[in-house]
Amino acid sequence: MDSVHSFWVMLVGGMVVAAVLLGAAARRLHIDSVVLLILFGLLIGAVDRQLAFMTAQVRATLAFLGDMGVVALLFRIGLDSNLSGLLSALPRALRVWAGDVGLSGSLAFLAAFLVLDLALIPSLVIAVAMSATSVGVTAATWEGAHRLDTPEGRLLLDVAELDDISAIALLALLFAVLPFLQAPGHALGPALIDAGARFAARIAAFAAFCYVFARYAEPRIAALAARLHPARAKMPLVAGFGFMIAALAGGLDLSLAVGALFAGVVFSRDPAAVRVEARFDDLYAFFVPFFFIAIGMSVDATNLAGSLGTALVLLVAAVTGKLLGGGIPALAFTGTTGAIAIGASLVPRAEVALYVAAQAHAAGADVLPADVYAAVVLVALVTMLIAPLVLRPLLSRPFALRRGQA
Repeated sequence: MDSVHSFWVMLVGGMVVAAVLLGAAARRLHIDSVVLLILFGLLIGAVDRQLAFMTAQVRATLAFLGDMGVVALLFRIGLDSNLSGLLSALPRALRVWAGDVGLSGSLAFLAAFLVLDLALIPSLVIAVAMSATSVGVTAATWEGAHRLDTPEGRLLLDVAELDDISAIALLALLFAVLPFLQAPGHALGPALIDAGARFAARIAAFAAFCYVFARYAEPRIAALAARLHPARAKMPLVAGFGFMIAALAGGLDLSLAVGALFAGVVFSRDPAAVRVEARFDDLYAFFVPFFFIAIGMSVDATNLAGSLGTALVLLVAAVTGKLLGGGIPALAFTGTTGAIAIGASLVPRAEVALYVAAQAHAAGADVLPADVYAAVVLVALVTMLIAPLVLRPLLSRPFALRRGQA
């Protein structure tokens, strides 16, 4: 048993070291580290398919670490959110969000269902995945150009946050109605309405629990941390309770991602909790790479060549949907250059899009076939690479702000 555990520890340690080195390499190459982590996972998966060095227990361990990475990732997104600021900017952000999610999701569905002739369920999965975005990929480019703290930069952050929240909610809803979509011959309409109503009831109950927790329990947790040791106890308590809230959502069939996102929002209202973010970074840096490495490992490299055509079709839909769907509504708030920059910044698909695809792929080939899953991962990689290249020259130009939008 010790030798088995030694192998596990060696493998995990090697992946942690590799993640750090890949992150440093990504910074030197001016690309997002997610790209190299996924490629590293692809390499590990390809080697394992030849040498079969990973046992079922090792895979289960890595799957658990990947789940912890998802929880840490979505908890961080929620913790970073400025709920009051988002609510105040909601009328403006909703106009851009509705356009970019509506068009990107619709184009992705039509590309999958009509052009690629995929079945209904995989087409719906692709629509949900392509509706998300990854502002983390482009935020660094905006920050480097000193444009993140501008009306356009703040609008981009608000819209991207709404994109991720809606994609997670749509995934949970899709999985709630999935059994009925997979069972032909039944009265589909009433069954979907019933499943949707049950999902709405669960999400409403969970949201109510989070509200009560934020209102009454969170201040007591902060007080407890202050009595124990404010500098050291705050982060473990916040992270621990956040992970338990995520697990509760998983137990309610709302997914760990929904729970982690809600948990982060719960603690984001407390300035003291948000200040633990720097200390949470170490936990985040340890767990999150396992999620992206697991994504790469789950892709069969032999499917990549055959997925290029599918990936190209989905890439056109992915770029067009965000560029037009986000850029055109943004014209109401900024000039042409600023609107194009906002649309282009919404193009990358990473964390949430890959999570949606991975969950669907794990549910079976009828939900997302292996070759289509590989195509979605390829789309994510390409969009993460091209978006910063397009943005840098755009952000070097002045934006023509619409009157009254400063």
